Amino acid sequence: MADTRGEPMDISLFDSFDKLEAMKEEWDRFMEEIGAEIFLTYDWCSTWWKHYGQERELLIAIFRIGKELMGILPLMRDEIGVSVLSVGVVRLVGSDFSPFTTVFPVKSPFIEQAIRSLIEELNRRCQWEILHIGPVCGGYKHQEELQGTVGIHRVRCQRLEKDVPKDLTIKTGVMKPQLFTSANVF
Repeated sequence: MADTRGEPMDISLFDSFDKLEAMKEEWDRFMEEIGAEIFLTYDWCSTWWKHYGQERELLIAIFRIGKELMGILPLMRDEIGVSVLSVGVVRLVGSDFSPFTTVFPVKSPFIEQAIRSLIEELNRRCQWEILHIGPVCGGYKHQEELQGTVGIHRVRCQRLEKDVPKDLTIKTGVMKPQLFTSANVF
């Protein structure tokens, strides 16, 4: 991997797994490289989406610097609540029905850049109030870096034991997003 720190990160959002079929092998190689669980593989996410994605908006974020893949966030947007009391929530595909914990699928030195890019792109692309990232595995080796990165957005984190999964939720406000951690956010 070339030293790409300092170079601009490109983010592309896709609304269909079909549009990413050509990068299926690259997707799965990337997830294996970063130590992600099966729940972030192309086949798992696309199959989950086929069966449970109705009435939600698919937002697959692909992060690159040049041609090098830096991260993949298979996200979905849906509404939680009733009528005018609903909020738009963006979260990992499968995270509402699957009791899994995962790594954050972005290469370590680029977590901050990816989160900033994602928030900017979501603000341009759709109406959302909550970005829910997780549950992130308590043993994730870049946990402190992830928490420090989201700390830029005025994060409040509760320190949990290493083997307890953490849910990371960025909640937008008028001024700055805030992050709350809990083992039982949703």
